[in-house]
Parts: sequence; C-alpha cells; structure tokens
Amino acid sequence: MTTMVLKKILAGAALLLTLGLISGCAGDVVNLRYVAVGPVLQNSGKEVTLLELEDRRPQTVAVGQRKDGGLFAGDVRVSDWVSRALADEFVRQGVQVYYAGEGVSSPGAPVISGSVENLWLTETGNTSYDVDMKITLHLSDSSGKAIYTESFWCKQNAQFLPSDSNISNLMSDTLRDLVAPAAQAMRNRL
Repeated sequence: MTTMVLKKILAGAALLLTLGLISGCAGDVVNLRYVAVGPVLQNSGKEVTLLELEDRRPQTVAVGQRKDGGLFAGDVRVSDWVSRALADEFVRQGVQVYYAGEGVSSPGAPVISGSVENLWLTETGNTSYDVDMKITLHLSDSSGKAIYTESFWCKQNAQFLPSDSNISNLMSDTLRDLVAPAAQAMRNRL
C-alpha cells in the first residue's frame, strides 16, 4: 500500500470519527443535578416553608427536543429538581428552609408555593442548544393569605460538542441563573 493511500484512509477515518462526535454522542436522558455556587451567608433569622412546585408544563415527561425530533428526558422529576434547587439557594442566602416536599414545615413561617411554567432544552444544531425556563412563585403568610407573586425566567444558548456532561451543565447553569435571583427576590419579601 502506498503512503498516499494510507494517508487518505487515515484522513477518512479521522473525518468519520469527528462527524460521529459532532452528530450526537449525548444520550436521551439528561442528568438533572444542581449545586449552589457562591458563599453561604450567615443565618438571617428568616425562615420559610417551601412547597414543592407544581409542574404545569404541557409536556411533563420530556425536558427537551433533539433536532431530529427525538425527546430528551430528565433523570428526576422536574418539579422536585427545581424545588430543591430553590431550597438550596434560600439556604445559601441565609434563610432557614422547611421543605414540605420532604414533609417538613414550620408553623408560623411564611409559605412559598408556585409552579414550573416552562423548562425546555432544544438542540438547534449539531453543536448548539437553547434552554428556556420559567417559574412563578407565590408568597403567603402562615394562614394562607397571599402576600406577593412574581414570575422569573431565564433563557440561554450554548455551543459545545454534544455530551451528557455538557448538556447537564447547561441545564444546571440555566437553573442557577433562574433560582438564585428568584430566592433573593422572595427573601427580600420575607
């Protein structure tokens, strides 16, 4: 075999490998994880009972769509993932949280409830993704009297080689950009 033929074969194999990587090595199940980032503030003396958010998305099983029409699914329930991330952000901001999703509540503490209105990942190209998230939070006193309601949303797009970890990181980063300011806004109302 001549050197020229061998070079063409190696170049073709490298091209196929690259196309294989770009065409989608990421799986259909997205690892929905969350880690609060930043310093933990000193306990502010504020407390809140957080109810698990209701999932009001039209499609509650899937968390996104591939460019070929296939769907991404989350590895945990979206409502639990978002609610726990919100609880983590309250703790990071010095608020004592009683998460009613775990059956824990505090008599006399204000209550935060709400809903996940949108959470969707869209694969828009071989290496590009859009994420759109929206939640609505309701603050009420311990007797159930409404005090405040606000909606929060975040949209991001990113370009990277498809991989499970890159997609998971994009979802986590977008959720952080959503729940950190939401927790701050609600904390200021407590």
